[in-house]
Amino acid sequence: MNLRLILNRANHLTQKVFIAFGLILILASCSIILMGLLGVFSLDLFAIGFSSGIRTLASVAITGCLVGAIIFWIKESS
Repeated sequence: MNLRLILNRANHLTQKVFIAFGLILILASCSIILMGLLGVFSLDLFAIGFSSGIRTLASVAITGCLVGAIIFWIKESS
């Protein structure tokens, strides 16, 4: 096999892993926020310092969005 083809396949697999990671972050944090708002458990468990639990979980969701956006941008530009 051609070395360029091998590197391209490895790069494609890495991109898929990071996209899946970003989606998992988004889905996990949004579902935890929803369960917290429905009263399944207290969102104070996720409070860090002076930040509320919702703010911390929203930061995790935004991180997932950024990871997915950066990887899709890399995928489109290559």
